[in-house]
Amino acid sequence: MEAIKLAPELVAAHHTIVITLSKRWHGSNEESLQFARHAMTKAGPGSDMTACLFRAHMLAQSHPIHFDQNPKEAERYLHDPEVTRELNAAFDDWTQPTYVPRRSSIPYLHYAAYWYYLTEDAERLQRALSLTGNTFSEAPWSWIGNPRKMYARAVQIAAGKTPPPLSAEPEPWEDSIAVVDHGVKAMNTGKLADAEKAFFVAFGLAKTAPQEAARMLIALVLLSRSLLRLKQGSLRNRLSSARRQSPCWRPSQSRLHLFWCSGLWRLRCTPRASIGSRFDTLSRQSALPRKRPTDTSWRTCSISWARPITRWG
Repeated sequence: MEAIKLAPELVAAHHTIVITLSKRWHGSNEESLQFARHAMTKAGPGSDMTACLFRAHMLAQSHPIHFDQNPKEAERYLHDPEVTRELNAAFDDWTQPTYVPRRSSIPYLHYAAYWYYLTEDAERLQRALSLTGNTFSEAPWSWIGNPRKMYARAVQIAAGKTPPPLSAEPEPWEDSIAVVDHGVKAMNTGKLADAEKAFFVAFGLAKTAPQEAARMLIALVLLSRSLLRLKQGSLRNRLSSARRQSPCWRPSQSRLHLFWCSGLWRLRCTPRASIGSRFDTLSRQSALPRKRPTDTSWRTCSISWARPITRWG
């Protein structure tokens, strides 16, 4: 709210608040619509504030599809006479001959084009697309399918052509839920490697989904992968605990190899009183070529975690 106080005509701020007030975000569609109508009264000539009204109606129309599983209610709202009358009047007032679209206007004009594509109003659809200068915008076309395909269909309808019917074959992303289910079953039966492969494939499929569906599908895949990581970590901890409790347990060969290569065994074989002097000597002679020691007694020292068996003097 502070943003609209500082910039009463900033469309982006009002657009964000319209979304936040909607029923989708635990608000009310009527409250969202009232705010959009009030925002239009504060906009000056040439403003794109009308896009907030389109966005509020789009949220109200799509809510029954995504949350109530009631496409018939969404279709009824789409062709409601009061909604149609309000949006047509607002769009005609928005796109008067004196209106000059700016670069920031393109995403907002696509909202109007999207609505008139759904309502099959070819005349206003053509006007909205022409004002965008044939510039593509992924949103809102990605909400109903492949954005490029849906935009191409809208352009054909605006040109008075009949686009080919949409394919009845399911999109690849629709299989992502089945793949996640397969991964969950594999995880529950202990096949963690198969579950990880399934979640990886499901994540790739979910990213190809339309925007609205992709948000839910990607969240579902990430949640399943998090549960898999917890299960993998628990299994590793149990194996490590059982290994340490075994009477035959000993440090791995890699640890001993690292201990040898790092030169730490030399410090273990050196009296504590002379460690500081040895470090000083090494730091002074770091730039000089190394010499083979004349005293070979160091070879008989014990490479172990215990105290050395040789005496240094």
